[in-house]
Amino acid sequence: MLYKPTLKKYGAFSKFETSAPTPIYPCVLDNVPTFSHKDDHNTTEDTQAWMQCSIATGNYWIVAATQGEFQPQELRLHQRGGMDYDKGCYLGQEVIARIYFKSAPKAFLHYVQGTGAAPSAGDKLDKIQVVNAMKNDDGFTALVVARPEQLAESDLSILDLPAALQVDVARPK
Repeated sequence: MLYKPTLKKYGAFSKFETSAPTPIYPCVLDNVPTFSHKDDHNTTEDTQAWMQCSIATGNYWIVAATQGEFQPQELRLHQRGGMDYDKGCYLGQEVIARIYFKSAPKAFLHYVQGTGAAPSAGDKLDKIQVVNAMKNDDGFTALVVARPEQLAESDLSILDLPAALQVDVARPK
């Protein structure tokens, strides 16, 4: 396993076992983007459906062009339960916690629709950075990180994210 030496040092603090990797394939089950170990989901149609459903539900994926580009709060990871500020230690914890406890991120994840060709992940549309985008019949839909005022000045239409991601990105007081 690729990360086995790195993970092994944490084995003294947690009970876990490593195993050989197994392939997984993107699919959509009950309108939820998920993954399957079944080889019959290894199709272009399944991948496209997963990408469309993921964007519509605010479920981004990181690619080489967007690796290291965003803070967790900009991607609303804390609203998905992906960050716990009360426990654990991880690389960069102090910086991430400082952003969370001292201020709200100025730019954060939005679901938008635009016209024309779909931009690539990592592209900038003026000051708006594309996380993921998919072409559709009317142009494209995308997940972008931007300040609300930048979106208001753009030609993009803001679409609704799921209710859990519609709340304020700042820490509840």
